[in-house]
Amino acid sequence: MTKKATTLKQKLLELQKKLPVITKDMKNPYFKSKYADINAYIKEIKPIATEVGLVLLQTIDVLKENEGFVNVLKTQVIDPESGEEITGRMLLPYVDDPQKQGALITYYRRYSIQSLFFMQAEDDDGNSVSTPSNDGKPQSGGFTRRKWPK
Repeated sequence: MTKKATTLKQKLLELQKKLPVITKDMKNPYFKSKYADINAYIKEIKPIATEVGLVLLQTIDVLKENEGFVNVLKTQVIDPESGEEITGRMLLPYVDDPQKQGALITYYRRYSIQSLFFMQAEDDDGNSVSTPSNDGKPQSGGFTRRKWPK
């Protein structure tokens, strides 16, 4: 008889053992690349997380920074039995277009999940962002580095 995982770390290990490689079946014609839709991640992760007794949450938090506010993607894996949790936060870039902001949030959600569960993925779009521009500096994709709010 297999011993039941009882801690958050044990449950994460069980989940990682069962997770498949996510197929990148969506096409991005603008960058001529493939990606896995956020729903592909949810479809694969949710039933296994439920089976091992974990909950995945992703919310947008608003934090005060100096004179203004910033949006932060908060990703949590919660073990309801023990009350343990792992939380990751990612500063979201400000975009003054709701459609583009929604696309960015979805993008960050995918990569946050992929990183948190240590999922196998091919980095086909990360290479384009890190390619030097004409002036020899890495391209930032229009994002500005900002200090993490205290």
